[in-house]
Amino acid sequence: MKNLCKIIFLFLALSLNAEAQLVTWQRVLDYTDNSVLYKAHQTSDGSYIAVGNNRVGGNGKIFLIKFNRYGDTLWS
Repeated sequence: MKNLCKIIFLFLALSLNAEAQLVTWQRVLDYTDNSVLYKAHQTSDGSYIAVGNNRVGGNGKIFLIKFNRYGDTLWS
């Protein structure tokens, strides 16, 4: 009975189709060590916008960046 349970468990575990989302692009944003990216969102034209905070010397500066679908910066 134990072996049957193990076989059923292995069958169920191996039959699950767990696929990760394909990576379209990835890029490292080279601002400072104190930069934090808070949110990224895909826009209606297929590009992406990202917002974050750059804390330098106690003063926080917010940044907004727009990327195309290949990860190239359109504006910041």
